[in-house]
Amino acid sequence: MSRNSISERTLEFLEQLEEIEFRQGTEMVSDAMKHAYCSVAVECTVKLLVSGDGSSKFKFFEAVKRVWRGRIGRMEKLVEKGGLGSEELLWVWKDEIEAAVWEDNVCQSVLKKSEGVNAVEAVNAYLREEKEKMGPSFLELVAEQVKNDVFYRGC
Repeated sequence: MSRNSISERTLEFLEQLEEIEFRQGTEMVSDAMKHAYCSVAVECTVKLLVSGDGSSKFKFFEAVKRVWRGRIGRMEKLVEKGGLGSEELLWVWKDEIEAAVWEDNVCQSVLKKSEGVNAVEAVNAYLREEKEKMGPSFLELVAEQVKNDVFYRGC
């Protein structure tokens, strides 16, 4: 995964993974998944402010409406149900990002604060955690057995 691949589509994928986890009986998604979601939301919104073209503030405003008031606004109502809504997302970032639309000093604060956000790293950490939970794939198990010459050599 690269920085260029982080987008609102990544948020959608994480939301779909959340849905799958709930269908499988998980009561609460992992902190790594919540952190990844928050990092992606911050990065894909704030990067519009630093794009440098004349319409960056308008694009930022539109992204805030879609991501923070839309997706995350709906999530706020379900935070107790163990979903992607986290303290980091809802109380550390949401109000400040929404205020950054109208106030330049808040906008500068958000830009500075977001320098420490690395969505790629957060998503990769979440994926590593999930891969560890799953254990080795069937092919990895077979390869290990072949390597250790465990297979029966008949016929």
